[in-house]
Amino acid sequence: MIPEPKGREIMALLEKNITVTMHITIGTRNLQKYVSRTSVVFVSISFIVLMIISLAWLVFYYIQRFRYANTRDHNQRRLGDAAKKAISKLQVRTIRKGDKETEWGFDNCAVCIEDYKPNDVVRILPYICKRTRRLETVSNSSLVKLVMLSCIEVQPKTIELNELLL
Repeated sequence: MIPEPKGREIMALLEKNITVTMHITIGTRNLQKYVSRTSVVFVSISFIVLMIISLAWLVFYYIQRFRYANTRDHNQRRLGDAAKKAISKLQVRTIRKGDKETEWGFDNCAVCIEDYKPNDVVRILPYICKRTRRLETVSNSSLVKLVMLSCIEVQPKTIELNELLL
């Protein structure tokens, strides 16, 4: 391999029609002139350090993700158990033929907005304000979710929120 200036010198001679004799042999590439050993070591060490930092970050990220998912699942399980317990404490009643709920003009179900029919099994919802038809004593979203899970009869009755969640 010859450097560019030497190649240009040979080309200039050939353009002037001067005979050029060359002896070509198999040689080795000498990269020592272009790349220093310290540069290679520095780049290699930098790459290894970068890979270690990336791996440490990845491990930390997945540990945090696992902990967050585990905590979320635990909280959902706990809230689900509390909701089941609260639903079990609500009063259950079966509507019979001739009850005031089956009469024309009586309020509909607060959840599914259908008329009551005989043999419907209903749960009695805690106190509901007659003016706004909204729950007044329910401030916990888990209880609101449990109300939506079952068809509930509207009856003016007060149940303490603490009793439902215990």
